[in-house]
Amino acid sequence: MVRELSIVLHYEKHSDGRYRIRSESLPGFRLEGPDIDALQRDLNPVVSDLLLHNMGFEVESLRWVPSPEDVKKHLQRPALDGIVTYVALLKAA
Repeated sequence: MVRELSIVLHYEKHSDGRYRIRSESLPGFRLEGPDIDALQRDLNPVVSDLLLHNMGFEVESLRWVPSPEDVKKHLQRPALDGIVTYVALLKAA
């Protein structure tokens, strides 16, 4: 049986240049650092691992709405600080 779940991610950009990604809907999920590209590269593997270990879901695919590139563009606008919320849809077997 294939299930579809939604995960809400909160992206934060701080005035010191660091980014934080966290999720209340995925216990234990938190990424933080100065390089948004590195955080985005780690996003799918970390989410997939947490879903497998915490909930027993084997992730078939992740689809981010909006895309990680759109998130990056939004966070790199001139505002110094900000919090943005995005949702991922995933198929889990």
